[in-house]
Amino acid sequence: MNQPADTRWIRNYPDLGTGPLPTEPMISPEHFQIERDRVYRRSWLVVGRVEDLPKPGDWFVKDIASPRTSVLVMRGEDGVVRAFHNTCKHRGSKLSHGRCGGGVKGFVCPLHGWVYDTAGRLAFVPDENEFYQLDKPALGLTSIHCGVWEGFVFINLDRNPAITLDAFLGEIRDSYHGYFDGLEEAAHYTVTANVNWKLLFDVSVEAYHVFNIHPIHPVSDEAEKKVGEPPAKPEIKLPNIILHQLHRLVTVPGNPFRPQSPVEQLMIKYGVVTSFTFPEPGAKPADLPVGVNPGGLPAWSFDVLGLFPNSVVLTGRGIYVTIIMWPEAVDRTFFDIRVYMKPVNNMAERVCREAIIAMTRDVMREDFDHVEPQQSALSPDAISHIQLSDQELAVRHGYAVLQQIIERGFPGEVAA
Repeated sequence: MNQPADTRWIRNYPDLGTGPLPTEPMISPEHFQIERDRVYRRSWLVVGRVEDLPKPGDWFVKDIASPRTSVLVMRGEDGVVRAFHNTCKHRGSKLSHGRCGGGVKGFVCPLHGWVYDTAGRLAFVPDENEFYQLDKPALGLTSIHCGVWEGFVFINLDRNPAITLDAFLGEIRDSYHGYFDGLEEAAHYTVTANVNWKLLFDVSVEAYHVFNIHPIHPVSDEAEKKVGEPPAKPEIKLPNIILHQLHRLVTVPGNPFRPQSPVEQLMIKYGVVTSFTFPEPGAKPADLPVGVNPGGLPAWSFDVLGLFPNSVVLTGRGIYVTIIMWPEAVDRTFFDIRVYMKPVNNMAERVCREAIIAMTRDVMREDFDHVEPQQSALSPDAISHIQLSDQELAVRHGYAVLQQIIERGFPGEVAA
Protein backbone atom coordinates (compact mmCIF):
# COMPACT_ATOMS: atom_id res chain seq x y z
CA MET A 1 0.00 0.00 0.00
CA ASN A 2 1.31 3.46 -0.86
CA GLN A 3 1.87 5.97 1.91
CA PRO A 4 -1.09 8.38 2.26
CA ALA A 5 -0.38 11.68 0.51
CA ASP A 6 -0.96 13.79 3.60
CA THR A 7 1.82 11.95 5.51
CA ARG A 8 4.47 12.26 2.84
CA TRP A 9 7.49 14.53 3.25
CA ILE A 10 7.09 15.81 -0.31
CA ARG A 11 4.12 17.88 0.91
CA ASN A 12 6.67 20.22 2.52
CA TYR A 13 8.77 20.48 -0.65
CA PRO A 14 6.37 20.13 -3.60
CA ASP A 15 8.71 21.94 -6.00
CA LEU A 16 11.04 18.94 -6.02
CA GLY A 17 8.49 16.84 -7.89
CA THR A 18 8.02 13.10 -7.70
CA GLY A 19 9.16 11.77 -11.07
CA PRO A 20 12.08 9.45 -11.86
CA LEU A 21 15.58 10.97 -12.06
CA PRO A 22 18.04 10.36 -14.92
CA THR A 23 21.16 8.28 -14.29
CA GLU A 24 23.33 10.61 -16.40
CA PRO A 25 24.83 12.47 -13.38
CA MET A 26 26.12 9.15 -12.03
CA ILE A 27 27.67 7.72 -15.20
CA SER A 28 28.35 10.47 -17.74
CA PRO A 29 32.01 11.60 -18.13
CA GLU A 30 30.75 14.84 -19.69
CA HIS A 31 28.54 15.56 -16.68
CA PHE A 32 31.47 14.80 -14.39
CA GLN A 33 33.61 17.44 -16.11
CA ILE A 34 30.83 19.99 -15.66
CA GLU A 35 30.67 19.15 -11.94
CA ARG A 36 34.40 19.72 -11.59
CA ASP A 37 34.27 23.14 -13.22
CA ARG A 38 30.94 24.55 -12.04
CA VAL A 39 30.59 22.90 -8.64
CA TYR A 40 33.86 21.76 -7.08
CA ARG A 41 35.91 24.69 -8.33
CA ARG A 42 33.35 27.16 -6.97
CA SER A 43 32.01 25.61 -3.74
CA TRP A 44 33.27 25.84 -0.18
CA LEU A 45 34.97 22.51 0.55
CA VAL A 46 35.90 21.00 3.91
CA VAL A 47 39.61 20.15 4.01
CA GLY A 48 40.21 19.58 7.72
CA ARG A 49 39.68 20.65 11.32
CA VAL A 50 41.36 23.35 13.38
CA GLU A 51 42.55 20.57 15.70
CA ASP A 52 44.84 19.56 12.82
CA LEU A 53 46.56 22.95 13.27
CA PRO A 54 46.70 23.54 17.04
CA LYS A 55 49.81 25.79 17.10
CA PRO A 56 51.44 28.44 14.90
CA GLY A 57 53.63 26.75 12.30
CA ASP A 58 51.39 23.65 12.07
CA TRP A 59 50.37 22.67 8.56
CA PHE A 60 48.88 20.00 6.33
CA VAL A 61 48.63 19.37 2.60
CA LYS A 62 45.43 18.39 0.83
CA ASP A 63 45.83 17.06 -2.70
CA ILE A 64 42.60 17.44 -4.66
CA ALA A 65 41.94 15.57 -7.89
CA SER A 66 38.89 17.51 -9.08
CA PRO A 67 39.86 20.15 -9.95
CA ARG A 68 43.50 19.08 -9.80
CA THR A 69 45.49 21.08 -7.29
CA SER A 70 47.56 20.71 -4.15
CA VAL A 71 46.55 22.87 -1.19
CA LEU A 72 48.82 23.90 1.68
CA VAL A 73 46.90 24.87 4.83
CA MET A 74 48.83 26.36 7.76
CA ARG A 75 48.44 28.36 10.92
CA GLY A 76 50.60 31.47 10.74
CA GLU A 77 52.70 33.00 13.47
CA ASP A 78 49.77 35.34 14.07
CA GLY A 79 47.46 32.37 14.73
CA VAL A 80 45.44 32.83 11.52
CA VAL A 81 44.61 29.73 9.44
CA ARG A 82 45.39 30.31 5.76
CA ALA A 83 45.37 28.23 2.59
CA PHE A 84 47.67 28.46 -0.45
CA HIS A 85 48.35 26.62 -3.64
CA ASN A 86 51.24 24.30 -2.81
CA THR A 87 53.29 25.71 -5.67
CA CYS A 88 56.56 27.65 -5.62
CA LYS A 89 56.45 30.90 -7.61
CA HIS A 90 59.91 30.32 -9.07
CA ARG A 91 59.25 27.58 -11.62
CA GLY A 92 56.13 25.91 -10.33
CA SER A 93 57.64 23.16 -8.19
CA LYS A 94 55.57 21.50 -5.50
CA LEU A 95 56.60 23.32 -2.35
CA SER A 96 55.87 20.58 0.20
CA HIS A 97 55.87 16.87 -0.56
CA GLY A 98 54.78 15.96 2.97
CA ARG A 99 51.33 15.37 4.41
CA CYS A 100 51.46 17.39 7.63
CA GLY A 101 53.83 18.79 10.21
CA GLY A 102 54.25 21.32 12.96
CA GLY A 103 56.33 24.10 14.39
CA VAL A 104 57.76 25.35 11.11
CA LYS A 105 58.86 28.94 10.53
CA GLY A 106 58.35 28.62 6.81
CA PHE A 107 58.80 26.37 3.78
CA VAL A 108 61.81 25.87 1.53
CA CYS A 109 61.24 24.83 -2.06
CA PRO A 110 63.06 21.50 -2.45
CA LEU A 111 64.20 22.33 -6.01
CA HIS A 112 65.93 25.73 -5.78
CA GLY A 113 65.57 26.80 -2.17
CA TRP A 114 63.10 29.68 -2.35
CA VAL A 115 61.78 30.31 1.17
CA TYR A 116 58.24 31.30 2.19
CA ASP A 117 57.08 32.26 5.68
CA THR A 118 53.92 31.00 7.41
CA ALA A 119 51.90 33.88 5.97
CA GLY A 120 52.85 32.79 2.44
CA ARG A 121 55.25 35.69 1.81
CA LEU A 122 58.41 35.14 -0.19
CA ALA A 123 61.12 35.56 2.46
CA PHE A 124 64.37 34.57 0.73
CA VAL A 125 65.68 33.90 -2.77
CA PRO A 126 69.12 32.33 -3.23
CA ASP A 127 71.33 34.44 -5.50
CA GLU A 128 68.64 37.08 -5.67
CA ASN A 129 70.93 39.50 -7.50
CA GLU A 130 70.98 37.15 -10.52
CA PHE A 131 67.31 37.87 -11.28
CA TYR A 132 65.85 40.72 -13.34
CA GLN A 133 63.27 43.04 -11.74
CA LEU A 134 62.36 40.45 -9.10
CA ASP A 135 59.26 41.72 -7.28
CA LYS A 136 59.42 39.69 -4.08
CA PRO A 137 56.28 41.17 -2.43
CA ALA A 138 54.26 40.10 -5.48
CA LEU A 139 55.71 36.58 -5.53
CA GLY A 140 54.22 35.15 -2.36
CA LEU A 141 52.32 31.90 -2.54
CA THR A 142 49.00 32.10 -4.37
CA SER A 143 46.37 32.32 -1.67
CA ILE A 144 43.15 30.34 -1.60
CA HIS A 145 40.03 31.69 0.07
CA CYS A 146 39.82 30.03 3.47
CA GLY A 147 37.37 30.16 6.37
CA VAL A 148 36.51 28.33 9.57
CA TRP A 149 33.08 27.29 10.83
CA GLU A 150 32.60 25.36 14.07
CA GLY A 151 36.19 24.14 13.79
CA PHE A 152 35.88 22.95 10.17
CA VAL A 153 38.39 24.47 7.74
CA PHE A 154 36.83 25.35 4.38
CA ILE A 155 38.47 26.48 1.17
CA ASN A 156 37.07 27.92 -2.05
CA LEU A 157 39.23 27.52 -5.16
CA ASP A 158 37.44 30.23 -7.12
CA ARG A 159 39.56 33.38 -7.39
CA ASN A 160 36.44 35.47 -6.77
CA PRO A 161 33.95 33.27 -4.89
CA ALA A 162 30.37 33.76 -5.97
CA ILE A 163 29.19 33.24 -2.40
CA THR A 164 30.66 33.92 1.04
CA LEU A 165 31.17 31.08 3.51
CA ASP A 166 28.43 32.49 5.76
CA ALA A 167 25.98 32.63 2.87
CA PHE A 168 27.05 29.16 1.74
CA LEU A 169 26.29 27.73 5.21
CA GLY A 170 22.95 29.50 5.13
CA GLU A 171 20.36 28.11 7.52
CA ILE A 172 22.80 25.85 9.38
CA ARG A 173 25.35 28.55 10.23
CA ASP A 174 24.17 29.15 13.80
CA SER A 175 22.72 25.71 14.50
CA TYR A 176 25.72 23.78 15.87
CA HIS A 177 27.35 26.19 18.30
CA GLY A 178 29.85 24.28 20.44
CA TYR A 179 28.64 20.82 19.45
CA PHE A 180 31.95 19.77 17.84
CA ASP A 181 34.10 21.08 20.70
CA GLY A 182 35.83 18.71 23.10
CA LEU A 183 35.86 15.65 20.86
CA GLU A 184 39.07 14.28 19.38
CA GLU A 185 39.86 12.24 16.29
CA ALA A 186 39.53 8.62 17.37
CA ALA A 187 39.84 6.87 13.99
CA HIS A 188 40.71 7.73 10.41
CA TYR A 189 39.96 5.62 7.34
CA THR A 190 40.59 6.31 3.68
CA VAL A 191 39.06 4.36 0.82
CA THR A 192 39.42 4.68 -2.94
CA ALA A 193 36.36 3.05 -4.48
CA ASN A 194 35.19 2.50 -8.05
CA VAL A 195 32.04 4.52 -7.58
CA ASN A 196 30.65 7.92 -8.50
CA TRP A 197 30.97 10.24 -5.52
CA LYS A 198 27.23 10.83 -5.27
CA LEU A 199 26.23 7.21 -4.68
CA LEU A 200 27.66 7.00 -1.16
CA PHE A 201 26.27 10.45 -0.41
CA ASP A 202 22.85 9.23 -1.54
CA VAL A 203 22.84 6.15 0.65
CA SER A 204 23.97 8.28 3.60
CA VAL A 205 20.88 10.52 3.55
CA GLU A 206 18.21 7.83 3.46
CA ALA A 207 17.39 4.98 5.83
CA TYR A 208 15.35 2.88 3.39
CA HIS A 209 18.32 0.50 3.10
CA VAL A 210 19.12 0.10 6.81
CA PHE A 211 17.24 -3.06 7.70
CA ASN A 212 18.41 -4.70 4.52
CA ILE A 213 22.17 -4.24 4.90
CA HIS A 214 22.86 -2.97 8.45
CA PRO A 215 21.67 -5.71 10.81
CA ILE A 216 23.70 -4.29 13.71
CA HIS A 217 22.07 -0.89 13.62
CA PRO A 218 19.43 -0.46 16.35
CA VAL A 219 16.69 1.39 14.53
CA SER A 220 12.92 1.36 14.34
CA ASP A 221 10.39 4.05 13.57
CA GLU A 222 8.21 2.65 16.36
CA ALA A 223 10.68 3.56 19.10
CA GLU A 224 9.30 7.08 19.37
CA LYS A 225 5.65 6.07 19.09
CA LYS A 226 5.80 3.53 21.91
CA VAL A 227 8.48 4.66 24.28
CA GLY A 228 8.85 1.97 26.91
CA GLU A 229 7.86 -0.88 24.60
CA PRO A 230 10.07 -2.77 22.16
CA PRO A 231 9.41 -2.14 18.46
CA ALA A 232 7.42 -4.89 16.82
CA LYS A 233 8.32 -4.71 13.14
CA PRO A 234 11.54 -4.38 11.11
CA GLU A 235 10.77 -1.09 9.44
CA ILE A 236 12.24 2.36 9.58
CA LYS A 237 10.89 5.69 8.48
CA LEU A 238 12.79 8.93 8.91
CA PRO A 239 11.11 11.02 11.61
CA ASN A 240 12.71 14.23 10.39
CA ILE A 241 13.78 15.52 6.95
CA ILE A 242 14.90 19.14 6.63
CA LEU A 243 15.93 20.48 3.24
CA HIS A 244 17.81 23.79 3.04
CA GLN A 245 18.83 25.80 0.00
CA LEU A 246 22.06 23.83 -0.38
CA HIS A 247 22.29 21.35 2.46
CA ARG A 248 20.01 18.68 3.93
CA LEU A 249 19.47 16.86 7.21
CA VAL A 250 17.74 13.61 8.10
CA THR A 251 17.20 12.15 11.57
CA VAL A 252 17.70 8.43 12.09
CA PRO A 253 15.75 6.95 15.01
CA GLY A 254 17.18 4.43 17.42
CA ASN A 255 15.89 1.43 19.30
CA PRO A 256 16.96 1.59 22.95
CA PHE A 257 14.92 -1.52 23.75
CA ARG A 258 16.84 -4.22 21.92
CA PRO A 259 19.01 -6.46 24.14
CA GLN A 260 22.45 -4.98 24.77
CA SER A 261 25.53 -7.08 24.05
CA PRO A 262 28.15 -7.51 26.83
CA VAL A 263 30.38 -4.81 25.32
CA GLU A 264 27.41 -2.45 25.04
CA GLN A 265 26.62 -3.08 28.71
CA LEU A 266 30.25 -2.17 29.44
CA MET A 267 29.79 1.05 27.47
CA ILE A 268 26.77 1.98 29.57
CA LYS A 269 28.55 1.07 32.81
CA TYR A 270 31.46 3.39 32.02
CA GLY A 271 29.39 6.13 30.45
CA VAL A 272 30.78 5.74 26.94
CA VAL A 273 27.33 6.34 25.52
CA THR A 274 27.02 7.10 21.84
CA SER A 275 24.47 6.69 19.10
CA PHE A 276 24.90 2.93 19.33
CA THR A 277 24.05 2.74 23.02
CA PHE A 278 21.46 4.26 25.32
CA PRO A 279 21.71 4.75 29.09
CA GLU A 280 18.15 3.51 29.65
CA PRO A 281 15.02 2.86 27.55
CA GLY A 282 13.30 6.06 26.59
CA ALA A 283 15.96 8.36 28.02
CA LYS A 284 15.92 11.73 26.33
CA PRO A 285 19.16 13.07 24.79
CA ALA A 286 21.20 15.63 26.68
CA ASP A 287 20.87 19.32 25.85
CA LEU A 288 22.13 19.85 22.32
CA PRO A 289 22.36 22.75 19.85
CA VAL A 290 19.26 23.30 17.75
CA GLY A 291 20.85 21.65 14.72
CA VAL A 292 21.31 18.31 16.47
CA ASN A 293 18.19 16.14 16.83
CA PRO A 294 16.12 19.17 15.76
CA GLY A 295 12.86 17.30 16.25
CA GLY A 296 13.65 16.43 19.86
CA LEU A 297 13.15 12.72 19.19
CA PRO A 298 13.39 10.76 22.48
CA ALA A 299 14.61 7.55 20.82
CA TRP A 300 17.17 9.31 18.66
CA SER A 301 20.23 7.64 17.19
CA PHE A 302 21.91 10.30 15.04
CA ASP A 303 21.39 12.91 12.36
CA VAL A 304 22.98 12.97 8.94
CA LEU A 305 23.95 16.46 7.80
CA GLY A 306 24.63 16.53 4.09
CA LEU A 307 26.88 19.52 3.36
CA PHE A 308 26.87 20.51 -0.30
CA PRO A 309 28.59 19.33 -2.34
CA ASN A 310 30.68 16.45 -0.95
CA SER A 311 30.61 16.21 2.86
CA VAL A 312 28.46 14.14 5.19
CA VAL A 313 28.56 14.71 8.94
CA LEU A 314 26.90 12.17 11.23
CA THR A 315 26.05 13.92 14.49
CA GLY A 316 25.09 11.80 17.49
CA ARG A 317 25.51 11.37 21.22
CA GLY A 318 29.17 11.53 22.19
CA ILE A 319 30.30 10.97 18.61
CA TYR A 320 30.39 12.54 15.20
CA VAL A 321 31.70 11.13 11.93
CA THR A 322 32.81 13.02 8.83
CA ILE A 323 32.80 11.51 5.35
CA ILE A 324 34.41 13.68 2.66
CA MET A 325 34.06 12.52 -0.94
CA TRP A 326 36.77 13.60 -3.39
CA PRO A 327 35.94 12.58 -6.97
CA GLU A 328 38.82 11.42 -9.14
CA ALA A 329 36.80 10.25 -12.14
CA VAL A 330 33.17 9.71 -12.98
CA ASP A 331 33.43 6.21 -11.51
CA ARG A 332 36.23 6.59 -8.94
CA THR A 333 36.24 8.48 -5.63
CA PHE A 334 38.63 8.96 -2.72
CA PHE A 335 36.78 8.89 0.62
CA ASP A 336 38.22 10.44 3.77
CA ILE A 337 36.36 9.14 6.86
CA ARG A 338 37.08 10.31 10.41
CA VAL A 339 35.47 9.37 13.72
CA TYR A 340 35.51 11.87 16.61
CA MET A 341 34.82 10.94 20.24
CA LYS A 342 35.53 12.13 23.78
CA PRO A 343 39.02 11.50 25.18
CA VAL A 344 39.32 8.31 27.26
CA ASN A 345 40.43 8.25 30.90
CA ASN A 346 41.06 4.55 31.51
CA MET A 347 41.42 1.18 29.79
CA ALA A 348 37.73 0.30 30.11
CA GLU A 349 36.77 3.47 28.28
CA ARG A 350 39.38 2.69 25.64
CA VAL A 351 37.89 -0.78 25.07
CA CYS A 352 34.44 0.77 24.74
CA ARG A 353 35.68 3.38 22.30
CA GLU A 354 37.42 0.79 20.13
CA ALA A 355 34.21 -1.25 20.01
CA ILE A 356 32.25 1.76 18.80
CA ILE A 357 34.92 2.54 16.20
CA ALA A 358 34.67 -1.06 14.93
CA MET A 359 30.88 -0.85 14.75
CA THR A 360 31.10 2.41 12.81
CA ARG A 361 33.69 0.91 10.44
CA ASP A 362 31.51 -2.13 9.78
CA VAL A 363 28.51 0.01 8.89
CA MET A 364 30.65 1.94 6.40
CA ARG A 365 31.97 -1.28 4.88
CA GLU A 366 28.44 -2.56 4.42
CA ASP A 367 27.62 0.58 2.43
CA PHE A 368 30.72 0.23 0.24
CA ASP A 369 29.92 -3.44 -0.36
CA HIS A 370 26.77 -2.30 -2.15
CA VAL A 371 27.56 1.00 -3.87
CA GLU A 372 30.50 -0.35 -5.88
CA PRO A 373 28.39 -3.10 -7.47
CA GLN A 374 25.66 -0.51 -7.97
CA GLN A 375 28.06 1.62 -10.03
CA SER A 376 29.02 -1.34 -12.21
CA ALA A 377 25.35 -2.09 -12.85
CA LEU A 378 24.41 1.47 -13.84
CA SER A 379 24.66 0.76 -17.55
CA PRO A 380 22.67 3.15 -19.76
CA ASP A 381 21.45 0.05 -21.63
CA ALA A 382 20.04 -1.35 -18.41
CA ILE A 383 18.59 1.70 -16.66
CA SER A 384 18.03 5.30 -17.74
CA HIS A 385 16.21 6.59 -14.66
CA ILE A 386 16.04 5.81 -10.95
CA GLN A 387 12.87 5.65 -8.85
CA LEU A 388 12.75 7.42 -5.48
CA SER A 389 10.34 6.98 -2.59
CA ASP A 390 9.17 9.71 -0.24
CA GLN A 391 11.72 8.41 2.30
CA GLU A 392 14.46 9.17 -0.25
CA LEU A 393 13.49 12.83 -0.55
CA ALA A 394 16.93 14.05 0.58
CA VAL A 395 18.45 12.10 -2.34
CA ARG A 396 16.11 13.87 -4.74
CA HIS A 397 17.02 17.21 -3.15
CA GLY A 398 20.73 16.57 -3.69
CA TYR A 399 20.34 16.15 -7.44
CA ALA A 400 18.03 19.17 -7.65
CA VAL A 401 20.55 21.40 -5.88
CA LEU A 402 23.42 20.08 -8.00
CA GLN A 403 21.52 20.86 -11.21
CA GLN A 404 20.55 24.28 -9.90
CA ILE A 405 24.18 25.21 -9.21
CA ILE A 406 25.27 23.93 -12.61
CA GLU A 407 22.56 25.82 -14.50
CA ARG A 408 21.99 28.98 -12.44
CA GLY A 409 24.82 29.27 -9.92
CA PHE A 410 24.59 29.79 -6.18
CA PRO A 411 21.70 31.55 -4.43
CA GLY A 412 21.96 35.26 -5.05
CA GLU A 413 24.48 34.87 -7.84
CA VAL A 414 23.80 36.72 -11.08
CA ALA A 415 24.02 34.24 -13.93
CA ALA A 416 26.66 35.04 -16.52
